Amino acid sequence: MRVKKINARSLLGILYGFLGLIIILTLAAGVYLALKVNDLSLEVAKNRYLSVNNNQKIEALANLQKNLKEMSDEKALLDSYLPQDKEVSSILKDFETLSGANGLSFSIFTAGEGSSTTTFKPSSDQTQKSGNYYVFPFQVTVNGSFARINLMMREMENYKRLVEIKDIKYAKDTSAPSDITEAVLQVNAYLKK
Repeated sequence: MRVKKINARSLLGILYGFLGLIIILTLAAGVYLALKVNDLSLEVAKNRYLSVNNNQKIEALANLQKNLKEMSDEKALLDSYLPQDKEVSSILKDFETLSGANGLSFSIFTAGEGSSTTTFKPSSDQTQKSGNYYVFPFQVTVNGSFARINLMMREMENYKRLVEIKDIKYAKDTSAPSDITEAVLQVNAYLKK
């Protein structure tokens, strides 16, 4: 068998071929890595966008929860000022007590056909729907001095329930020898059903 001698020229050809193969493999690996890095950078950008978007949603949700709590607190506060319709009797008793505390006589309560203050619950035809609550209009008549009636009106400003005095009509009792005045109060009590 005959062994072929490698001369410098054929060795140089082998080296060039080997170097060419290494360069081709390096370029292929570089292109592959560049594509992978590009994919990774797109994935990172996408995740960053999702993260920012999710953080904004979390912040918006926290604000909504805060607003819901504030609205719930406001509703609870309003509910504490709005009695149930069955509590109208206690409102009328409070009027009667407040009148007595100011030296006034609580003489007449009128709601629709007229009623008693002992136990009273307004019927549906006596209330008017106004948003999320009901308005129960009634009329109260008190007798006493003008100054004491006005004192009672000032105390009504701090009343624990939501009531509105729509109108007051004063009439001087000429048959009485003293300074007796009759006051007819048109009142709206706000109720929840």
